Amino acid sequence: MSIIQESLILFHNNEYIRPVIKYPNYETSSFGVLNIKIKKTKKTNLPTCFVFTIDRTGSMGELCGNSRTTRMDYIKQTFQSMMNYFSYQETPIIVRAHAFNDNVDVLVDNITITPDNIDSIIEKIKNLQPDGSTNIGNAITKANEAIAKYTTDNPKHQICHIFMTDGEPTSGEHRADALAEMVNENFTNIFIGAGFGHNAHILSKLSEKKNGEYLFIDNMENATLVYSEPVHRFLYPGLKDIRLEVENGTIYDWKTNKWVSVLEEPDLVSEVDKYYHLVTDSPNELEVSIYGIEVGVAADSADEIAIDLTSKLLEIVEPMPDLINIDTNTVVEPNDLSKYMFKQLTQELLFKAKSNDYDTTEIYYFKKLLKRVFKIMRNYMRNNDLLDDPFMKQLCNDISIIYSTIGKSNGMMFAMSRSCSQGRQQSYNTNNINIDDMMDFNTPILNNPPLMRRSCCVPNIPESENEEDEDSNLFDTNQAFFGLRNGMRRTHNFEGKFTLDMELKRSIAHDDFDNMNNFPPVPVMSTPKNSNRNMPFPNMSDITDLCSNLNVLRIICQGDTSILEEETDETENAEDDLESFVPTEDTTSCYTTPSALSTIRSMSQC
Repeated sequence: MSIIQESLILFHNNEYIRPVIKYPNYETSSFGVLNIKIKKTKKTNLPTCFVFTIDRTGSMGELCGNSRTTRMDYIKQTFQSMMNYFSYQETPIIVRAHAFNDNVDVLVDNITITPDNIDSIIEKIKNLQPDGSTNIGNAITKANEAIAKYTTDNPKHQICHIFMTDGEPTSGEHRADALAEMVNENFTNIFIGAGFGHNAHILSKLSEKKNGEYLFIDNMENATLVYSEPVHRFLYPGLKDIRLEVENGTIYDWKTNKWVSVLEEPDLVSEVDKYYHLVTDSPNELEVSIYGIEVGVAADSADEIAIDLTSKLLEIVEPMPDLINIDTNTVVEPNDLSKYMFKQLTQELLFKAKSNDYDTTEIYYFKKLLKRVFKIMRNYMRNNDLLDDPFMKQLCNDISIIYSTIGKSNGMMFAMSRSCSQGRQQSYNTNNINIDDMMDFNTPILNNPPLMRRSCCVPNIPESENEEDEDSNLFDTNQAFFGLRNGMRRTHNFEGKFTLDMELKRSIAHDDFDNMNNFPPVPVMSTPKNSNRNMPFPNMSDITDLCSNLNVLRIICQGDTSILEEETDETENAEDDLESFVPTEDTTSCYTTPSALSTIRSMSQC
């Protein structure tokens, strides 16, 4: 009996809400979703080894916020809760713990947790004292060596490596790419950034490796909630080493922001209801083959089932046929996938926000785009009675949080964690934003700068409308998106050039400054002779037509396209204005399953 409860493919076919899908052949393409739902599973009986690599450097002794508790204190308490939780599980759980600074000490050496030995194990962690520098490369290498030996001795055991750090390398290898090459892709590596001092860029590189993942402890009081995520995944598994192969279409890879024909997933756990986004020119011919290893046993299974740890073809999924009214030849119940298109849009925005190489001007225009998208999304929610829908509310929270943090010292951490939460459908949500504690990467610009007039020209305009870069993407910083000035008015002069009236209405920061020289420069560009382009600087609605992967900006509100016109400062509903929107403080996401919530609560109470 398959552990997959349901798998189906649906395509958007609502004639009243028409999206513009912008990728190759978008005019004839269809947007769809692949839904895979896993049955509720029993707690696994597979022996499971958790390898913890714990940062014990000097910064772990720093106090958290206004409390008298250090980061190390919270990690010690979290480890104690986990050991207590492990001790009464029927699943054989083996623990190995390394503590590192510039050296690596083995605190716990492959010990099976029982009620009789947890006190001695907890005591070893309690004796940790933070000091020394941070050698991340050495810590990864030592964990790899230990896990390689363990895997050789125990080939059928589950293994999860959880690496926690609160800082960045101060000794040994410093380069992110070189550190990423050290990561072993043969087992799960979860990289946890503790607090706001860790190097999010490095942890991002490490987590991009196969079977890698990034988690962020934005509030040390919630450390147990963050650690409960991987614990639940290994105690209540469903499928692992999943491979989705798409015929006659493509599937979205949130990690790379690309549409691919093959997507790999590390696992799908008990009760998860996962949606993947599809695009095809031939909806009736598309099919998805699901490969993987069934490591879970259905909760309603009467007998224990032997686990076969070999990958195999589990299902071939084809689209659900439309129900047609034979009298009118119309679809009886059309599929409206607008919610998933908004998710697609949000994931692409999150991917761009993870970049940390933007300048002040780029941030300004990116934030204008966020405001426009947010207004569109809220308008759709209001018109479709979805203001309280948890799924849509989480998308609003995502956009609000990246709007508030982009360009700040901690912005990448929030963008990465929110991106992972959406892509992996994780249980924990980061939302502990304190803008006052964040530094700007760049000089802020005025909240209300004066009207400026500059002579500017067009960046890299193609000779014809058909000339288009194959890899063009709204969020590709090699393209000239951020040079396209929204809200500019063009007037030609005698020389065939033009002047632009630009009104910059809002700032990326809340701070004013007095020095006008700090205002971000408008780039000087030249207009190609004999250019056929009529609007070298399009407004926001034109920009949406240029993007290759931003799919949703015209799924608008039962045909109302006025929202795509020039933005105004006034919003009919204040909560639809991104400047005044307050994200919810929920620490659990809309994707949290009942069994995951049970694990979180149980660990928190230990």
